[in-house]
Amino acid sequence: VFCWSRTKNGYVRGLQLRARGQYEEARRAFLDFERQQPNNPRALDGAIFIRLLFHEELDAVAAAQHAVDTKSKLFPRFMRGQALAQVGASDEALADLFEVYSTRRFPVVGVFLARTLIDQRRLETAVNYLERHAWQVGGPCGLLFLADAYRLRGFNGDAVATYRDVEDVARRMLPAALPELALAQARLGDLENAEQSAREHLRRLPRDTE
Repeated sequence: VFCWSRTKNGYVRGLQLRARGQYEEARRAFLDFERQQPNNPRALDGAIFIRLLFHEELDAVAAAQHAVDTKSKLFPRFMRGQALAQVGASDEALADLFEVYSTRRFPVVGVFLARTLIDQRRLETAVNYLERHAWQVGGPCGLLFLADAYRLRGFNGDAVATYRDVEDVARRMLPAALPELALAQARLGDLENAEQSAREHLRRLPRDTE
């Protein structure tokens, strides 16, 4: 039986630190939690999350596979799908994401499923998912994917309006949403502010991730 107070202290603290832009501290919190309770489902989830955050995609795939083998839950399969998409294995990623989405139609799963469909240039289907779910996830990433999909389809007016939505949402979620803010600013041609946002995000990252 896992102690909930220790689980909350390890996992939730990592999420709180990440939301405040304290990436190195978040990394230590998640990895310390994983070392302390290596078979705790929340520790496995945190191990996958932090490796994706630090763009350690191959390690994230391995951690997600371990989590799937250990507990056979939907969340690690969803995270494995994200990691596979980031290393270019889009067919394998879609298999995981479609399986999770068909079981539980979580908005965040629909958003990342759509992102992988964008990678495959299946834009109409991606837009359908994103128009349904982008606003439901409560952050800017789904809106950014939707704006990109509109742009790639040639719907420039919709793309511009949605990039402005990304800016509005991201500014309310700083510093965690600095990457999305920088990308939206760049897409809108506001290169000076995009560079400033990107530099601020990089300043907060540990040196070996820049």
